[in-house]
Amino acid sequence: MLERTLFPELGRFVTEKDPRLAASALRKLIEAGEGDRARPLIDALENPKTSKKEQTLVATILARAGAKEAQPAFYAIIQRHKDALEDTSLGVPDQVVAPDVLRWAWLGLAASGDEDAVIEANKFRVKANVARTIEVLEALSYNPSRDAAIALRNAMKDARPEVRQRAIELYASRSDADADSMNDALSGGDHDTHVRITKVLMDQFPNEWVPMIQTRLKRTSEIDPTLRLLRGVITNRKYAGLILKPLQNELTTLSADSNEVRAQQARFLLAISNVEQEADPELLQKLDPPTLYSYLEFAAKEAPHVHKEMFRQYFYGDLFAIRLMAAAGLWKASGKSNQGTNS
Repeated sequence: MLERTLFPELGRFVTEKDPRLAASALRKLIEAGEGDRARPLIDALENPKTSKKEQTLVATILARAGAKEAQPAFYAIIQRHKDALEDTSLGVPDQVVAPDVLRWAWLGLAASGDEDAVIEANKFRVKANVARTIEVLEALSYNPSRDAAIALRNAMKDARPEVRQRAIELYASRSDADADSMNDALSGGDHDTHVRITKVLMDQFPNEWVPMIQTRLKRTSEIDPTLRLLRGVITNRKYAGLILKPLQNELTTLSADSNEVRAQQARFLLAISNVEQEADPELLQKLDPPTLYSYLEFAAKEAPHVHKEMFRQYFYGDLFAIRLMAAAGLWKASGKSNQGTNS
C-alpha cells in the first residue's frame, strides 16, 4: 500500500520548487528505506554542468533531508574547495565552489550524522542572521554528537527570540535532552522563552522538574518569578495535578506570606492544585476579587460539574464580575454550552 500510494505522493514533492517541502518529503522517504529517491538530486549536484543556482537548491534539499546517500557528494565539494585554496599556481581554478553550496555541504554532513562535521557546520553561525542561524541549528539537531547538543543548549540563550524559541524546540526533540539543561536556560530570556521551556519541562521531565521548582520556591530571590511562571503555564487540570499537587506544602507556606501579592499567587495555585474537588472555603475567603475570578474561571473551564454548589454561592455575590463568572460556570455545568449557538 505504501509503495502504491504514499511513496508516489511523497515523491511528487521532491522537486526544486519548494526546498523545505522537498526536504521534508525526501526525509520521510529515506526513513522508509527509499534512499534511492535522493539519486536524481545527487546526480545533479555532482554534474559539473549544473548551474550554481541549481546546485545550491539541490544541496539545500539534500542537506535538510539529512541524506546520508549524499555524503560522498558533499565530501567531494569540500575537497574541491580545499584543493582550490591550496592551489599555489597563478591560474584560475577550473571549478570554484559557490559559498552557499559549500555551506550546505557542511550542514548536510552534520545533518546526516557526521560527528566530525559539527564544528565546521557550527562556524556558519558566526555573524549569521536569524534565518541562517536557524538553518545551522536545524542541521545540528539531527546530529547525535555531544558538540551538537552543546550548540543547541547555548542557542537556547541566544539574544534573538526567534533563535531561542527554535533552539528550544530542536533541543527538546533530541533523545539526549535533559531537564538540567532546560532548567538552566530559564536563567535568561524573556517571559515567552520561560513559558516555552517550562512547558517542555512539564511535558517531558515532570519528575525532574518538580524538585527544581521546590528548590526555587525556597530561594527568596526566585519565589516571585517562579510563582508568576507557574501562574502563567498551569492552564489545565493535567498540569495542575502533575506539578502543583507535589508543591502543596511549599504553596501552603507561601499562602500565609506577609507579602500579599505573593500570598495571593500561592493561594490561587493552591486552590487549583486539585480541581477535581472544591477548594477549601477558608482559602477561597482569603482570595482577593481578581484572584477569585481567576479561580472561578479555571474551575468553569476544567471541572464545572464538580463546582456547581460553589458557583451557586458566588452567583449571589456582591461583585458583578464574580456573579458573571459564576453564572458562566453554572451554564457550563448544565451542559448547555455544548448545545450550539441556538440553545
